[in-house]
Amino acid sequence: DIDWFHCEDIIDPKATWRESYRALEKAYSEGLINAIGISNFNIDLLRDLKEFAIILPHIIQNFAEPGQMDEDVRSWCDENNVIYQPYASLRNKHALPLELQSTIEEIANYYEITEHNVILRYFYQSGDNISLIPRSTDRIHLLDNLRVFNSFINSQYMKKLGWAGDIRSEL
Repeated sequence: DIDWFHCEDIIDPKATWRESYRALEKAYSEGLINAIGISNFNIDLLRDLKEFAIILPHIIQNFAEPGQMDEDVRSWCDENNVIYQPYASLRNKHALPLELQSTIEEIANYYEITEHNVILRYFYQSGDNISLIPRSTDRIHLLDNLRVFNSFINSQYMKKLGWAGDIRSEL
């Protein structure tokens, strides 16, 4: 399990992110938390973090969507065995470029799955160190979220959605 807490609730809100991170390392070392997670770190911040951190984060949560895959951070995660978790991956579908929206619709029709399932599967196939948390309280959406493991998007479609790297091929 990954325990989450927000630093502003526990640590001086005027502290730097480095001081907050040191507090997370201390809490982890003392067994108070099970993992260290960070969010909204770009590649420059991650390089800084790696230079001073005693314990690297276990998970990084950053914004990503088809067409904007946060590739530098994803590569850093792969190199450092850190889980990458995209947020807002489904919420902004309507704000994607029209061409990308059309591609998602085309893939959904081709595989006979929902557009949300296309996006979830896209992220799932984009690498081994990825974690998805598609939030929903709707029973139909919850069941649909589980169907992500019942489909596969071919490499041609993955590229049309913006993924240039290797893809996870097993279900």
